[in-house]
Amino acid sequence: MQNNSKKPASKFGIRLPQIPKPLPPAELTGLDDQETYSQVLFADLDFSTSQHGALAFDQSLFRRVNFMQTRAASIRLSDCRLEMCDLSAAVWMGARFRRVEVSGCRLLGTALAEATLEDASFKDCLAERMNFTWTVFKGARFEKCDLREAAFLGADLRGVVFRQCDLSRADLRDANLNGADLRDATLDGLKVGIKDLVGAIMTPVQGLQVMGLLGIQIKPLDEE
Repeated sequence: MQNNSKKPASKFGIRLPQIPKPLPPAELTGLDDQETYSQVLFADLDFSTSQHGALAFDQSLFRRVNFMQTRAASIRLSDCRLEMCDLSAAVWMGARFRRVEVSGCRLLGTALAEATLEDASFKDCLAERMNFTWTVFKGARFEKCDLREAAFLGADLRGVVFRQCDLSRADLRDANLNGADLRDATLDGLKVGIKDLVGAIMTPVQGLQVMGLLGIQIKPLDEE
């Protein structure tokens, strides 16, 4: 029997959101708890400082939406794209992202701790001090993101790619970096332990830099 189901498109091995066109615009002033919003365009809306229990979004597009200082006890995004949104200081603990693109967004101090991000990509985002503590990444890519002082404590970063990202003073202690590609990232002041680096992919220059951060001295044999 022939299977005619269409496979989701992918880029860099990450499945892309499946969002239909066109999308009807959302005409609302707030979000209702326990609600699932499907196939909707959210544009130029302000949900800042709102607090919620469970929320779910499916096959939707967010453009210039203000989520600053929002709190959600349980939030799920599936097949969604966020463009030029502001999530600064939002607390979305335990969030679930599946096939989600985040582009040109402000994520200053955003908390996605203990989340699960599957097929997620972040591009051109300002994400200083973002909190990914104990978050599990199942296929993810960061590109041209400012991740200075971001927290990845205990995160599962296996296979995650950081392309042209600034990870200065980021905290990767107790993270699983097996297969994580850091070759194109800035690692100044990185907080990491020797055992955390097992399997991480770096350039030779970065390797020497990280050794210096760990207090390891590199000297030629003929130098006392």
